[in-house]
Amino acid sequence: MTKTGSRSWFARLALFSALTAAVGAAAAAETVVRKVAEPFDQVAWPKEAWVRAGGGSRLVDEAPPNSPPGRSLEMEVRFSGQGFEWFGVAPTEPLVIPGNLKTVTFDYRLSDKRFPLTVKFRDGWGRSEVGSTKLEWNVPAKDIGRWASATFVVPADWVRPVAVAGFATHNWSAKNEAAKVRFLADQLIVETDLRDVDPASGRLTTWKPDPQPQDAKTALTEPPATPLVRVEAGTERLSNVFAGETPAALIRLRNWKPGSLSGTLTAELYDSAGRRVDRRQQAIDIESTAAWRLEFKAERFGPYTLKTDVKLSDGTRQAACLVCAKLPEQPRLSAEQKLRSPYGVNVNGGRANLQLEPFRQAGIVWFRDYAFSLEWLRRARGENRQYEGWPWFPSILRRYADSGALVLPCLMRSIQPPQIKDGQAAGQIGPDRQWIRDVADALLAFPQPTHWELDNEYDLDRGHFDAESAVEWANYRQYHRRFAELTDLLGGGQLTAVEQGPAGIWPQRVAAFVRSGDFEKIGVVNSHHYCGAEAPERNMGNWNTGFAGDFRSQPPMLFADRLREVKRAAQLDGRQRESWLTEFGWDNLAGPKVSPYQQAAYLARGWMLALGAGTDKCFWFYDYDSPEPKQFFDGCGLFAADSSPKLALCSLAAMTSLLPNPEYVGSITAGAGTAGCVFRNGEELVAALWSIDEDDGPTVSFRARELRDWLGNRLPGGNAKLSLAPVYAVGLEPSDAWYRQTAYELATPALLPVTAGDPVTPVVVIRNDRQTPLECMLRLSIPSDWKAAQTEFTAHVPPGEVQQIRLPFEVPLKQSMGIHDALLAVVEQGLEKPIPLRLLVQPGLAMEVGPLRGQPGPASLRIKLGNKSARSVEATLRLRLPASWSVSQTTVPVAALQPQEIRELTCPLTWTTDWQPDESAMVEFDAGGEQRIARPIIPGRLSLTRVQGIKLDGLSDDWPAASQLPSWVTGCTVGEAETKLYWGWAPDALYGFVEVPEAELSNPDPRNFWVGNCLELFLDTGDRKGDRRFARGDHQFWFVPLIAEKRVYCGQWKRADEIPDTLYDLRTIEGVAIPKGRGYAMEFRLPAAELQGFQPRAGVRLGVNLNLTIKGPPYKREVYWPAPKDANIATQPGLWGSLELKAAK
Repeated sequence: MTKTGSRSWFARLALFSALTAAVGAAAAAETVVRKVAEPFDQVAWPKEAWVRAGGGSRLVDEAPPNSPPGRSLEMEVRFSGQGFEWFGVAPTEPLVIPGNLKTVTFDYRLSDKRFPLTVKFRDGWGRSEVGSTKLEWNVPAKDIGRWASATFVVPADWVRPVAVAGFATHNWSAKNEAAKVRFLADQLIVETDLRDVDPASGRLTTWKPDPQPQDAKTALTEPPATPLVRVEAGTERLSNVFAGETPAALIRLRNWKPGSLSGTLTAELYDSAGRRVDRRQQAIDIESTAAWRLEFKAERFGPYTLKTDVKLSDGTRQAACLVCAKLPEQPRLSAEQKLRSPYGVNVNGGRANLQLEPFRQAGIVWFRDYAFSLEWLRRARGENRQYEGWPWFPSILRRYADSGALVLPCLMRSIQPPQIKDGQAAGQIGPDRQWIRDVADALLAFPQPTHWELDNEYDLDRGHFDAESAVEWANYRQYHRRFAELTDLLGGGQLTAVEQGPAGIWPQRVAAFVRSGDFEKIGVVNSHHYCGAEAPERNMGNWNTGFAGDFRSQPPMLFADRLREVKRAAQLDGRQRESWLTEFGWDNLAGPKVSPYQQAAYLARGWMLALGAGTDKCFWFYDYDSPEPKQFFDGCGLFAADSSPKLALCSLAAMTSLLPNPEYVGSITAGAGTAGCVFRNGEELVAALWSIDEDDGPTVSFRARELRDWLGNRLPGGNAKLSLAPVYAVGLEPSDAWYRQTAYELATPALLPVTAGDPVTPVVVIRNDRQTPLECMLRLSIPSDWKAAQTEFTAHVPPGEVQQIRLPFEVPLKQSMGIHDALLAVVEQGLEKPIPLRLLVQPGLAMEVGPLRGQPGPASLRIKLGNKSARSVEATLRLRLPASWSVSQTTVPVAALQPQEIRELTCPLTWTTDWQPDESAMVEFDAGGEQRIARPIIPGRLSLTRVQGIKLDGLSDDWPAASQLPSWVTGCTVGEAETKLYWGWAPDALYGFVEVPEAELSNPDPRNFWVGNCLELFLDTGDRKGDRRFARGDHQFWFVPLIAEKRVYCGQWKRADEIPDTLYDLRTIEGVAIPKGRGYAMEFRLPAAELQGFQPRAGVRLGVNLNLTIKGPPYKREVYWPAPKDANIATQPGLWGSLELKAAK
C-alpha cells in the first residue's frame, strides 16, 4: 500500500474529523480506552530505508491461538555475518496514540533469542531518544518458537502523545555468524487516557513545546496530530502503481473514541479526463480499526482519482482523494537488454523515501544516483574500506540489485578547479594522489555498477568555468583521463567511465576533448538540457544555463540538432563512444512551467527525439516533486511530492512498454506542424507520430498490427487523429509510406543561424534499405527574393547505398532579422515527405564594451568585436562621446575581420562624470548597409542626487529629473533595457524606483529571488576597490515586487561574515509595488540604519552594483550597472562601481 503524504507504500489521506454532533458537556467517567492500534490484518509495515541487514516484511496467515481470525506481520531478516547489522520495519509514519498512553501489548513469536525484537517509540516532541536513553522496549525473549504476549508500561516521564515508531532487531550477539531469523507480530493493543484530549481535534491540551530543543528550526511548535476518528485510503502497491493489473483500494478507519461507530462509505473512481468510471457504497461499522478492500472497474491505462466520502453515526464526515495509476505490464528484459535500455531517472539513494519498484514498473532500468558524492564516500569509507558509515552504500546498492535495476553512481563534487593567478595556472593541473586513492577505493569496493560518472555540473559554477577556460580545460581533461584509466585498469576493461554531467550540450567542447586524446578511454560523453516551457521540437537553448548574455550561452540550435552534433563530436576519433543525456525534463509546478498534459507529452516526444539524434540513454530529472514547489525543477518529478503517480509516469510507461529496446530507423511527418519517428523493436517496426503545437492535428492512417494511444491503450481500426501526445503504430508494415519516409533525413541542422548575405547549403541524406533502387526528386522552396541556382534535384540510389544531396541557396544581404522558413520536399511514387528548414537570421556583428573602472580621467577602453557571418568584414569603429570626454581617435578602421573571428581592441580615452542630458557615450560598429550595432560605454562612477518629499506610491512624478539614471549608462544582457531607474539619498535613507514596462509578474517565492523579477543591490559603504572578498560593510540586498500584496519584499543575503545569517522579509525596509501596463513599478526606502558604517552626507561615496532581473517575455534578461552578474561581480566587491552623494541643486 502507498501512503499519500510521504513517498512510501501506504497512501494515507486523512482529514481531521469535522464533528458536527454536539459534544457532551461533562466528560465520561471512564476516560481510559483500550483499542487495537494495529491488527496486522490489512497492512504490512514496510522495511525501513537505512537497514544494513537483508530481508523484508509481509502479512502471513498465522495468528496466535487466542486472537481473532486473521493474519499477522512477518519479518524475515538475513544477517550476513560480516559485522554489525540491523533491520527494522515501521508504519509509513509513526502511529501516534492520542492522550496519555498507558500500556502497549502485543503478541509475538521469536525464532532465535540471540536476535532481540525491539519496539521503538517517539515522544510528543518527536524524539526517539532523550539524552543517552533510547525510547525503546526490548520484548522478553521467552517461549522461542511459540507465540507469547507481553505488555509494556510506558514511563510517566515520556512526553505525550507517544507514537509507536516500529519494530527493530540487530545481530550484536552474533555479528560474525550468517543467520536467517523470523519474527511474527500480531494484535498491537494500547490503553490510553483521553482525559486531556480535545474532543474536536484529538490534540493533547496539556502539551507544551520543548523549552530547550536541540534544533530550534525543526522543533515542534504544536502537538502532533491525533484525530480521534481517522480515514486512511490506500492501496496494496507501492506509490499506488498497478502494472498489468486492476487497481484496488483499501479504505481503513480508525476509532479512538469509546465504543463503536457505524455509517456509510461511498467511493467513486474518476479517470484522467474527469469521467466517473465506477461508484461503490456500503454500510460500515468500526470499534477500533476496520478495513474494506475495493477493486475498481479501471479498464484503461492511465491515472485515476479515487474520491471517498465517509459519514459516521457521531456526525463525523470526511472526504479524501487518492491518485493511482494503471500501467501496461513491462516486458522482461535480459541482462544485455537492460544494459542497452535507454530509460533512466535521476535519484538520490541517500534519501529514506526513495522507492525503486514503482519506477521499474514504469520501465525505468537505470538510476543515476547523486548519493555517491566523493565527499560522502570518503566519510563513509572507514579504516576497513567497507563503507559502513552513512548513507550505507552497500545497502543502497543491494536495493538496486534486489529490484533488478542498474545504477550510475555520480561522484558529485569530485573535480577540483585549477588555481589561477594572473590568468595562469598556479598549481597542479588534474587530480592529486589522494584523489586517485579515494576513487580507486570506491571502484574496488563496489563491483556492482558497470558505469561510473565523474561529477555533476562542475562547469555550472562561474569560477570553475573561468578557471578551466584559462587553462583551455586542461584540468578537466586530466581529471577525466585519470578517471578513465582507473576504471579501465581496476575494472579489467569491463567498466565504463562516463564524462561528468555538463550544464548543457557542448559539441565543440567535446570535439576538443576527443581530439586531445584525453578522452581516449572515456566511454560515454554527457549532456544536460532543459527546454523550459517550450516543445522539444521548438526549443533553441538550455533554460538552466541562460541565453544571450550568460557566460554559458551558446548559439541558437534546436534540441535534437545539438544532441546530434555532440554524438558526432564524441566519435571524431573513430571510437564508438556513446552519448548520454543524463538530465532533461519539464516542470509543471514552478519556474517556466507546462501543464501536466504537456509534461507527459513532451516527455515521450523529447525522449524519442533524443534517441533519433543518436543519444544512447536519457535520464529524466527528477523522481519526485518538491513538497513546496517554488523554483524551476521543483515540479519535474514523475511522482508528486506525496508519492502519487503523475500523468508523465503513465506516458513514460506506455513508451517503455512499446519500445523497451528501440533502435532508431528514421523520422516521419504528416505535414506542417507534425513530427514523428520510426523505431525497430526486436523484429517489429513501431512508428510514433504527433502534432507539435496543437492538440487538434490531422487524422492519419497506418498499415500496422495495432494502434496504441499515448497511455498504451489500444485504438480501434487503423486511423488516428494526431494530438500533442504521440500515437503508436505497432507492427508497422515495411511497405507503408510511413516507413518509406525514413529513407530521407536532413543531415544538417533543421535550424540554421545565419546572417544576411550568407550562403546556405542544407544536405539531405538518402539511405536505401529496400530491395529495389530508389528513384526520387527533391524540391527546394525558398522565399521569392532569395537566390538559388537550382530548386529541383533528382536522385537514384541503389539498394543498400547512401547518397547525400546538397541544395545550396543564398540569403539576401538586406534580409530582415528573425526566423524565416524554407521547405525541402522529397517526392517519389506514392510518397511525398516535406522536410522543414528554418533559418534564424541574426546580426552579423557582435560587440562587447567593457565598463570604465576607477577614477575618472585617462583610461583604456576594452572593446571586443566579433564577426558571426560567413564573409570577411571591413568595418569602422566610431566613438561618440560627451563634450567633456576626449579621445585621440574617434574613428578606428577594422580590416578583414574573418568569419567567426573575435578581435579585441583597446582605445585610450579620458572620461569624466559630467555630461549633458542629451549626451551619451557610445561605440558604433559599422560594416555598411544594414550591418550596424552600437553599445554604451558604461562609466563606473555616477552621482547620487539628494531627494526629499518622496512618497512611496509607485509613481515617479515626485522624483527630480537628475535622479534618473540615463538609459545609456546601463547594460542589458538581451536586447534593450527599456526600464526607468531612479536613485536618490536623504539624510536617513537611500531611495529607489524601478519601472519595467513588460514582465511576467509571477514570483512563487520571494525568498528564491533569482527565479522571478528582482532587483539586487550590492552596496559597499566604504567604496573599497581592489582585489578583495566580501567583508563587513559589504551588503547584498534583494527587492521583489509583490504586486498582489502591493508591497516590496526585501531580504539581505549572507555572503561571508558581514551578517550572522541571511535576512528575509525585512519589514524595516518600506516599499510599494503596483502593476504598470504589462509590467510593474516598485519604489522603496532603504534606511541608513540597515547599512553598516553608513552616514549619508554630500561627498560620501558608495561602492555599488545593481542588477535588475526581468522575467520574460520571452526570456529572462538582466539590466545592470556597471557589470552583469555573470561577470562574477557578486563575489568581487572591489570591482563595483562608485556612487558619489551630491547635494540637491
